[in-house]
Amino acid sequence: MSESDEAKESTARIAIFPKAQGSVAVAIIGVQHLIVSLAQHSASHLSNLLSKAAAAPGSLERFSYTDSQGYHNEVFMAYWLHEADYQTWLKSEAVSSWISQLGLQDTDVGIWLEVMTPPIDQYQYGAPVVQKDGLATLGELAKSEKFGYWGGYRDRVPASAYDKFESPLDSMPDRKLKSTKGKRLTLQIPDNVCFIREGQDWSRAGDEERAVWRETMDEVVKSWTGILVERSGDSGTFNLRSMQNIDPINNSTLDKQTQVAFLLSLSGIEKAARTWKEHLQVHASLIKMFREAKFKPTMNIWAEMFILKSQDFSPIYINCHSETGLLPYFDVTEI
Repeated sequence: MSESDEAKESTARIAIFPKAQGSVAVAIIGVQHLIVSLAQHSASHLSNLLSKAAAAPGSLERFSYTDSQGYHNEVFMAYWLHEADYQTWLKSEAVSSWISQLGLQDTDVGIWLEVMTPPIDQYQYGAPVVQKDGLATLGELAKSEKFGYWGGYRDRVPASAYDKFESPLDSMPDRKLKSTKGKRLTLQIPDNVCFIREGQDWSRAGDEERAVWRETMDEVVKSWTGILVERSGDSGTFNLRSMQNIDPINNSTLDKQTQVAFLLSLSGIEKAARTWKEHLQVHASLIKMFREAKFKPTMNIWAEMFILKSQDFSPIYINCHSETGLLPYFDVTEI
């Protein structure tokens, strides 16, 4: 995310969580199939489990995208302010029964669950307008001076006061494609993997602001996310998904989009952001958009980030293709 001086001086906000103690929980759950309608059909039951089961998430969002292997993915992101509530949901009869049967009924469908349970002080949210997104919908917004300079991401993470978040790995692990179809797999990440979610919400924007985004920002953002994947060895990008937000109730397309990425370390993406021309162009274009605006900006161009210790990440990949998520980078265990 690029942050303008104007955002710093006016309405920039972070998220605080007075009611949160210990760890939160975020579950990214995806259904993949080569046929769009079959992926959507398989996701319908999951939607009910997430919205109606005991201890349902405090915030639930839905997305869709087509991955590099041509599979259509229906994706849910579920947020719980307390990990204990997630565990209650997970252990409920309906959910535990569903998980135990995953992959056994239809071998053409892949299911993946990437569950993060970090302490709240390993999280940050930043937005240029007074609007909540992501985990911030379960907290409160507060003004902050930690915007408008390189390093703001890090400084907004409370744990950065005592943790440098250094990766134990000197470089990206080698990619190793594995036999994954027909299997239930898990893996273990190293400490200090960085998860970033960035979002662009133009649902409140007028025609002029939307036009400025299309003409000034859209292509440079796509160039930046594209180069992160293309140069994954340099950027430390394990996986990046660019997804369209859709309504979790009626499946209609929303005026929002999101990108989620797992990265080797925060320092790696910090270096790329301040030195690669693709991100410098994003930064310059965003500042220009704010400075030259003849309207009050209402678009929310926001980001949230978790720093994950090894024990904070619990993935399951069931009958997924070998390029799904973090599968190419780490040794897997069949479960």
